[in-house]
Amino acid sequence: ADPGGSSHFQSSHSSCAETVPLPWQTMMAPAVAPDAGKSALTRAGTQQIREETQAGGMMVLGLGLCLVILMAPVAAVYIWYSTTLPEDCGLKKYFLVCGITSAIMAVLIALNTFLIKGMAVSSSHGMLAEKYEEQHRDAEAAREREEFQKDMMMYGSGVMCVTCPIMLLSMFSLGWRIYGLVKAIQASQADAPDCGSAVQVFWGLLIVDLIMQCCNSIKSAKSQGMQSQSNAQDSGSGSE
Repeated sequence: ADPGGSSHFQSSHSSCAETVPLPWQTMMAPAVAPDAGKSALTRAGTQQIREETQAGGMMVLGLGLCLVILMAPVAAVYIWYSTTLPEDCGLKKYFLVCGITSAIMAVLIALNTFLIKGMAVSSSHGMLAEKYEEQHRDAEAAREREEFQKDMMMYGSGVMCVTCPIMLLSMFSLGWRIYGLVKAIQASQADAPDCGSAVQVFWGLLIVDLIMQCCNSIKSAKSQGMQSQSNAQDSGSGSE
């Protein structure tokens, strides 16, 4: 027998075995579960679920409070500066109204932030209900589902009640900023009444307003994501 031929046969056989899986290897290959997300939820501990939802709620709370802390002194500056301007200055009324609307918006955003934080934390009840249902712990799942629906009813109603005036006030603020822009252009004319440095203050505070709007958009996006997740869990519970 030719030893070279034998080795050539063995090497060819081994290369084929490496490229073509054998039937028993195919049968023993791990399959990807279609409900991998649910399996991950089942493996997650109760404390882990509560801590993750608590962390999400604290993130929304932190963003909202930072925005409120920024808006409160800006509102005070608007109102204070309006008292320093003469009556014939066209920007005097603009600064006063901006201060009032900014103060009201800060209060509304603070309320909305606490409500969204409550929704985020209470979403742990919905996640635990799904976990317990997969583990066939029906009594605990029903209790968590009941707590979830009760919290969502309370916090969700509050969010809707606060969101409507926030939207209305935001639209008014946008129109009022356009009005202020027109007044600032008029105040910068040579024949305009003396407004001191009101035009420079207008542009500076307008930039601060834009920064606050960006921060509010980030918080709203985060809040909307949590609210959509909570609504998905609530609709899931309603279909069962």
